[in-house]
Amino acid sequence: MQTLDDHIEALAKRLKIVGIFFVISTGMMFFLSSDVLSWIQADLGFELFALTAYETLYTQLMIAFLGGFLL
Repeated sequence: MQTLDDHIEALAKRLKIVGIFFVISTGMMFFLSSDVLSWIQADLGFELFALTAYETLYTQLMIAFLGGFLL
């Protein structure tokens, strides 16, 4: 029978693996986020405009985080 420490170590190991995979998949999605944004704009039928300087980066980061989470 496993002790509580064994369960905690197994959980920590799995959380590290999930975290590493999330960072890698988010990075991949960040490089693809401009293509995803173009696809969304084409599907909407109109162009989206950024009103402030950071909105474009923020939108790309949100697409990357959501894509990284879904992968």
